[in-house]
Amino acid sequence: MIIERIKVKLNSFLTKTHYEQVCLLLFAFLVASLTKSNFSYHFISVPIMVIAISSLFIEFNLAKNKVFWCAALLLILMTLIEDWTLPANHDYLLIYFILAVLLSSSKNGELSDHRIAYHTMCLFALTFLLAGVQKLLSPQFMDGSFLSFAFHTDNFNSFILNKIPFLSQEFHENEIILKELLSTDPNLEKIAVLGYQLKESQLIFKYVSWGVVGIEFLVGIFAFFKMKSQLFLWLVLFFLVLIFFVRPEGFICVMLILAWPHLPKKNSTLQYVFLTVIVSILSLIIMHNAYR
Repeated sequence: MIIERIKVKLNSFLTKTHYEQVCLLLFAFLVASLTKSNFSYHFISVPIMVIAISSLFIEFNLAKNKVFWCAALLLILMTLIEDWTLPANHDYLLIYFILAVLLSSSKNGELSDHRIAYHTMCLFALTFLLAGVQKLLSPQFMDGSFLSFAFHTDNFNSFILNKIPFLSQEFHENEIILKELLSTDPNLEKIAVLGYQLKESQLIFKYVSWGVVGIEFLVGIFAFFKMKSQLFLWLVLFFLVLIFFVRPEGFICVMLILAWPHLPKKNSTLQYVFLTVIVSILSLIIMHNAYR
């Protein structure tokens, strides 16, 4: 009985327009994400939050509720005002995403679908291309130093890597070394040597770094003219899930939602898999097992 009800609800969701589906998925992410945010200027952010929540009582149809999307946009902007260098990159991506939702709104469902497909394709492709350019311009990333340091100090916070005994011990020891270094006077120019269990790994991380940049450029380029390809979408899903296992954060969920309008309506398997991954990531964010 319960399974049948779930199927009915899922089918109801899948029969909606792509624009409506994107609105619902993005709404779910914002609820999970914004509740983890630290808002400044409460005399402004609190009234905006009141307006956003109140608008849902008046018009819960997110495809028509422009007041909610404008309020959500202002709330995200409020998190960036105090210090624009602190928020994650996907906080800025969310601004463009919400703008895309507002620009795609139309009384004509087909027109809204066409607009959201175009805007999300551009955002998806440009995100990968610009990420590749950013890494390419970073000597520390391209020579493998960044990935090597991040891996051996558990900055990825992977729920798989930190369960491996010899790696978890190394992460803990390096964390102690870094804490001692940060507690000393920087004018002393003290040098700390981290313990690396994977000897001679610098060259491996260099090749991995170049591989990541290459894949990002390929995904970004192919997204412009292969976004509707089922093979491409399966490969994108695999790549994003792989990244999530290494670095569990909400950015992956945003990219999956950007790809959603391009999923073929006739391929329910691909839709179910995407939806399962999105819901799983949202659950991990809420349970504090993934970054927002």
